[in-house]
Amino acid sequence: MRDSVKNKYMTDSAFRSRKKNYVVKRYSTDPAILNRQKKYVVQRYRKDPEFRLHHIQRCSLLRRRRLAANPDMRQKLQRALSIRRKYRQLGTSCQPVLTSVMAAAIAEFRETISHGPTYVCTVCHRTMFPNQVKSCKRVKYSTNIDVAQACLTGTYVHVCDAECSSPCSMPPERLQEWICHNCDSHLSRGRMPTHAVANNLELAPIPPELAQLNMLERQLIAKILPFAKIIALPKGQQRAVHGAVVCVPSEVESVVNSLPRPLPEAQLLQVKLKRHIRFKGYQHFYTVNMKNVLVALEKLREQHSEYSDVTIDEQATFQNLLHDSDNECTDDAQWGEDGMLDEELLEAADSYTEPVLADFVSAAGTSRPEDDQTCNTDMPSPSTELENRSNMSRQKPSWRSLLMT
Repeated sequence: MRDSVKNKYMTDSAFRSRKKNYVVKRYSTDPAILNRQKKYVVQRYRKDPEFRLHHIQRCSLLRRRRLAANPDMRQKLQRALSIRRKYRQLGTSCQPVLTSVMAAAIAEFRETISHGPTYVCTVCHRTMFPNQVKSCKRVKYSTNIDVAQACLTGTYVHVCDAECSSPCSMPPERLQEWICHNCDSHLSRGRMPTHAVANNLELAPIPPELAQLNMLERQLIAKILPFAKIIALPKGQQRAVHGAVVCVPSEVESVVNSLPRPLPEAQLLQVKLKRHIRFKGYQHFYTVNMKNVLVALEKLREQHSEYSDVTIDEQATFQNLLHDSDNECTDDAQWGEDGMLDEELLEAADSYTEPVLADFVSAAGTSRPEDDQTCNTDMPSPSTELENRSNMSRQKPSWRSLLMT
């Protein structure tokens, strides 16, 4: 029976078309037939290699025909394949297989970089990494004993005494004397190392008068203010200078003499350092102790040759500043930089205009009509008085505006 149906399907075209239409209609309408046919095709695709190859060739042929007939579909397929390749490259992480040799090399590298530049050379006093120094053996440098004794300082070698705890809390690299390869090469030949401290390269200690100054106090007495662009390096986030460094000379004498002199040591100044006087914002805001500034400037005059021509005016005091402020109106109050608030400014204006208005009303009440013109010309109006006073304050700047320049 099955063979006869199969022969009829192969020979009779009408029977074959009728059978195909029936199968297609039932496949599209009956879910059970659909699921059974899908499972059968999937199992046959997995188990039958010949069927799998035939299916792949048939699908490829149909895809090429559709792409040749539809250009839009070809463009969409190319875009989808490019996206697929991109995400396949991002998603796959090829981890190398670590062998014992590679693991030992990585461990040795991590051990090497675990120590920072904490080894101090006894000759040049530079801090270096462990691979840049070697143990210092003084008996080795017998070619020129005088140079060796002058260079081998041993300043940063810690010697335990009664005050040290048990065990000693100092790092192990501070308990031994180290020397860099460059200094070792020079001393072995009996020569003075180039970077040796004994070669007139010793850094003098900072005087305590200068060490106690804050950043703004140091800028007030600095002869030159350097300007540089500092950036963060991409690896390690260390700081570096990018571009040229511009050194701007500063008028130390005019700046220091414009500041008031305190009578007691407890009097302090609050100073804002601006990039320009017309700017509302400030770069630095510190409390300045003028006593420390004057002492540090006097120390620089004694020791530094560039400060020998600086003269200090000892006449300006806080009382002189307060006395001058009673006679003028500061620029800070005019423009709202750092002075009175708006309410205080209005109260000051009202207190100034009330007696002027009273005199003006009394004069107007006692005068005759024909004297009104004369009275008006002799007595200025309150608005004119305020305008004149404002112009006077603008002509004479305050000590704060002088400092900010």
